[in-house]
Amino acid sequence: MTALAKITTVSVRRERGGSHARRTMSKVTVSKLQLQEAIEDAQLNAIADERAAGPFVRVSLDDL
Repeated sequence: MTALAKITTVSVRRERGGSHARRTMSKVTVSKLQLQEAIEDAQLNAIADERAAGPFVRVSLDDL
């Protein structure tokens, strides 16, 4: 049996020049594996962003 997560997102956007807000709801069902992969991607992106200003190190395939 595959574990599933149901995610509901709500966004509110005010129309240009108007006084009314537009509310949008989205419902998505994802598997536990998809959710874990998305979290891992976000964590790796955060590490890459932290290191983006760091020194550049040139490496060739022969060095590996």
